[in-house]
Amino acid sequence: MVIIRSWPRMQAQGLIIRADASAEIGVGHVMRCLALAQAWQNAGGRVTFALHESPQSLGERLCNESCEVVRLGAHPGSVLDADQTIALAHRCASQTLVLDGSRFDADYQKRIKKAGLRLLLLDDYATAAHYYADWVWNADLPIRDEMYSGREPWTQLMLGPKYALLGDEFLHSHPEERIVPEVASRLLITMGGSDPQNMTVTAMHGLRHLKKSTLQVRVVIGSANPKLDLVTQEVKENIQEVEILCDVKDMAAQMAWADIAIAAVGVTLWELLYMGPAIVCWPRYPADVETVSRLCKMGAALSLEPDASAVAVTSAVAGLMSNAGRRQRMCAEGRRIVDGLGAKRVVQALCAGSSCEEESSREMRV
Repeated sequence: MVIIRSWPRMQAQGLIIRADASAEIGVGHVMRCLALAQAWQNAGGRVTFALHESPQSLGERLCNESCEVVRLGAHPGSVLDADQTIALAHRCASQTLVLDGSRFDADYQKRIKKAGLRLLLLDDYATAAHYYADWVWNADLPIRDEMYSGREPWTQLMLGPKYALLGDEFLHSHPEERIVPEVASRLLITMGGSDPQNMTVTAMHGLRHLKKSTLQVRVVIGSANPKLDLVTQEVKENIQEVEILCDVKDMAAQMAWADIAIAAVGVTLWELLYMGPAIVCWPRYPADVETVSRLCKMGAALSLEPDASAVAVTSAVAGLMSNAGRRQRMCAEGRRIVDGLGAKRVVQALCAGSSCEEESSREMRV
């Protein structure tokens, strides 16, 4: 393992976060863990990220957030990976470990627990054969306890959007009252850090079918997206006013700017629900369809099919642009679903029964 940035010794609890980011798996795992890291730091703790792979810019972002970053050399999810992570926790005198991703199966969790560590698993699709973690987190909708019936008696569940992990930038940028114009004129397209399905280009192609208007478009390209050239070419051929934003550091400001957002299911979706633009939600995988369908029924988003065409995207955006009432209802429902306190709730659960200072615990009560 190679230490990228050392952490000065502190009289505070340490948290080890094991996650990865790449073009294949995206950057959402690391970004939502960063939100959790910020909440832990706000409670007086220190954080170390253990990464096997991630874009350089993302590692730098973590360092800038006062996190220690360590690179692990073992294959993700392997026995050696687990052992290196355990050794890191012992070196940092950390009792609590966070795993994020489907790479960390039942055997990996069991190995962590046998090492005497407290374990939080951030999960998405409930695909593990068994769960040995002390806590299992899943913010998706709909989510049911029985999805995690294969778990140990001690395993506690943190389920649903009340636990959605939002970073400090969103909590600090949340407008008390969003102004909803009669006609929407600002569109944000954001498909996550890597966009392996190339949904960004499809969405932009759909804008060609809109009549030339005053619509302003901002397209966010993540740090792990290898298709910048394709997006740039689409901008040149588009009739709308389009601006490309690469490796954005102020996503909260971009969401506050937008009247409408086209977004894939992922970490960004919960951030958008909190920030309040009308959302055209696009399921990336078949397992995401139920989440999108539920949000649509709740009136919080407008749904697309996984294989939606450019024309379908056009129709969704055009319908929202002139329907201020629907956009207002989406904003209100989104804020009801995601209240921004998820990271504090998780940290409070992790600190319960531990040696966290009472003052920090009081600050985290919701």
